Amino acid sequence: MLRINDPAITLDGTDIMAEVMLTVFGLVGMMEKHFIKARQRRGIEAAKLRGDVYKGRPSTISPDAVRDLRQQGFGATQIAKRLKIGRASVYRLLAA
Repeated sequence: MLRINDPAITLDGTDIMAEVMLTVFGLVGMMEKHFIKARQRRGIEAAKLRGDVYKGRPSTISPDAVRDLRQQGFGATQIAKRLKIGRASVYRLLAA
């Protein structure tokens, strides 16, 4: 629930003003999402024109370190704690 004191508006879905305000907030969120995607698309296109290959964010986890710890007998939870990563990342790297 969102409460605005002046003018007194409570956005809890019980009146038409609340519905209108929530719709406007949703519209602003959709517009911002569109603008973010447009900027991302322009950045990717600019990188391609420069000859860069768009591959996303560089990996911060060493697959070799995960495999080495696994070969030493460590389990996924222990590997994740040692490398300060999530267990899902450990499983994903071991499956690759």
